[in-house]
Amino acid sequence: MTTIYASKDNFISKNVPTDNQGASEVIDLYGPESAGERYCLMAYDKTGLGAVSTAILSLYCSAIFGDCSIVVQRVLYTDWTEGAGGDPAVSNWNQYKAGTNWNTAGCKGDGTDYTTTNAVTTAISGTGWKTWELKNLWNAVTGLASLDLIIRVTAGSFNVDFHSRHYVADPSLRPKLAYTLAPARPQIMIF
Repeated sequence: MTTIYASKDNFISKNVPTDNQGASEVIDLYGPESAGERYCLMAYDKTGLGAVSTAILSLYCSAIFGDCSIVVQRVLYTDWTEGAGGDPAVSNWNQYKAGTNWNTAGCKGDGTDYTTTNAVTTAISGTGWKTWELKNLWNAVTGLASLDLIIRVTAGSFNVDFHSRHYVADPSLRPKLAYTLAPARPQIMIF
């Protein structure tokens, strides 16, 4: 298996809809029934890579306040901007890049901002590594240079923290995607 690390990530918050957390060391998620609803945007550069036989997303959970389920879905925009924190001109609750809003605030437009096709949900409890098999999400976009994701708590007001790609204390705990390329199909030559 080959491992790649997130090329960008950011958590977006309903409470501070024009704020950007692109430089945060923490991915801070809150469930949809919370007044502080927060989701994570994350992308992996897969330029030049084809179909995979496996693709496992691993996130390190540093804190969890109530067992919950986390869903990973594909964002339909590959040009969302990460930002460096505090910059309202990049991805946030209201927009995915400077001057361009989500169809529904919070990247909540099913079929317009994200797709539920091939979504993967994992029930989690406790801290440590959490994984999702994303082979079908990856293979749905083999022609694209990146795999762009939104990560959400599926229900309730639970809070979950993961380390982000900017986590400094131990870089080995940053988000990662381990994949195996699918074997090439043999070419049949007819004479």
